[in-house]
Amino acid sequence: MQFCAPVFSVTVFAGAALAQSGGPPEGGARVEFSTLNAVLEPENVFGYLYLPPDATSGKRFPAMVVVHGSGGPRDAREGDYGRGLSGAGFAVLVIDAFTPRGVTGTADDQSRVTSSQMVRDAFAALAFLSKHPAIEPGRIGVLGMSKGGGVAMQAADPREQAEARKRLGAGVFAAHIPIYPGCTWQYRNPRMAAPMLMLIGADDDWTGVKPCAEYLERIRTGGSKAVLKTYPGAVHDFDGDTSRRRHFWLSWAQNFSECVFYIEDDGRAVTRAGTPVDPRNAPAVIEIARRECMRQGATVGTDASAKAQALADIKTFLNTHLMR
Repeated sequence: MQFCAPVFSVTVFAGAALAQSGGPPEGGARVEFSTLNAVLEPENVFGYLYLPPDATSGKRFPAMVVVHGSGGPRDAREGDYGRGLSGAGFAVLVIDAFTPRGVTGTADDQSRVTSSQMVRDAFAALAFLSKHPAIEPGRIGVLGMSKGGGVAMQAADPREQAEARKRLGAGVFAAHIPIYPGCTWQYRNPRMAAPMLMLIGADDDWTGVKPCAEYLERIRTGGSKAVLKTYPGAVHDFDGDTSRRRHFWLSWAQNFSECVFYIEDDGRAVTRAGTPVDPRNAPAVIEIARRECMRQGATVGTDASAKAQALADIKTFLNTHLMR
C-alpha cells in the first residue's frame, strides 16, 4: 500500500495571512524547478535562492529548503530566514507553492494547495539543490512554519522519502525544523531518523504544545534525535512581521489542537477515540472532529524576542548537524 501524507491540512492556519505583511521575499534570486502536481504530472514552480556571501569561492555549502505556511511566503518571515541563514553560511531556497498555481492563500480552503502537494514540492526543491554546484547534496535540511512545519515533519518519514525517491528521484533531508506545525495527523509508529528541532510558542493555543510534545516523544522512541524548544509568552506566528506586535484573537478559527488522528502502519487512520477517518475526505474528517475534539478560536501574533531566539537556536542546531 502507498503511504502518503494526508491530502489536506485539517488545521486552518489563517494566522500566517494575518500576522504578516509586506511582499514576497527579497534578496534572493528567483529560480524555477520541476515538481509533480496532484495527478503526478510535471509542473514548474519557483522559489527564491539565497547563497552565502562566498558562494563563488568553489566551496560547497550546506543548504535549507524553507516551506511557507497558509499565507504564502513573505519578506518579513521567509525572507528573514533566507537572509539570516545565508549570512551564516547556508544556501536557502524559499519555495513559493502558491503563486505559480494562481493561489494567494489557503487559510479558508486548504484544498487549494494540499499538504501532500507541498511535500512533493519540498522534495523537488531538494532534488534541485542537490544539483547546484555550490551546494553539498548530503547536507540539505528542511524548515517550515505552520502548514509548512507539517511538511517539514512529514518529509522525515521513510514512507514519504520512498515515494519521493520513486517519483522525483530525490534523496533525503539531513535535518528537519518544524516551527509551530500542526500535529493533528500523526504516524502511530513514526520511523524518522534524521535529527529534528521543533519550535513552538509556549502560549500557542492553535498548534498546541502538548500534542506536538507527545508526538516528538514517539519520534524520539522511533530513533530520531528530536528536540522541542518553547518560547515563553509566544503564540502562533511568533516569527512573522515584528512591526505588528499585538495579538489577534480569531474567534472564527477552527481549532484542532486537541485532535489527534493516527495513521496506522497499514495506512488506515483513526481518531484518538478510535473512530475511523478517511484523510482524503476533508468534510467527513472535519465533521468527526466537530463531534470529538474541535473547538473555536485561536490567537496569533509576532514576538521579536522569540523570533530572534528561534533564529539563534536554528543556527546552533544546523551548525551541529549540517556544518563540517
